[in-house]
Amino acid sequence: MFHDQVGDILEGMTDGNLKLVAASDPLIGEYVAKLISNGIGHDTIMRYVRLLARIVLEIRTMTGLCDATVSDSISPLNFQRCILAVKSLGRSDRTSLAFT
Repeated sequence: MFHDQVGDILEGMTDGNLKLVAASDPLIGEYVAKLISNGIGHDTIMRYVRLLARIVLEIRTMTGLCDATVSDSISPLNFQRCILAVKSLGRSDRTSLAFT
C-alpha cells in the first residue's frame, strides 16, 4: 500500500552503503511502510532506517557474512551477534544510536 512512499524514502538516502543495505533488505522496507502507516515523520523514519542499516553492516563486518539481513540478524541463531553489533556501534558513535 505504501510501496511508492517507501521507495521515495529509500531513494532519498545519501550514503551509498547504507542505502544499498536498506534498499535490498525486505524487512527494512516493511518496517518503513509500517512507520509511514503510523504517521511517523520522514526525518524520524530516515534515522531509524540508517540505524538498522548500520547494525546490518556491523554484523556483516563482524561475521564476514556479506549478505546478512535484518531477518538473519534477529534469528535466535544469530541474536547474540546482533547484540554485539549494537554494543559495538554504541561504543563508536553514541549520537547515531540515540533515540529521542
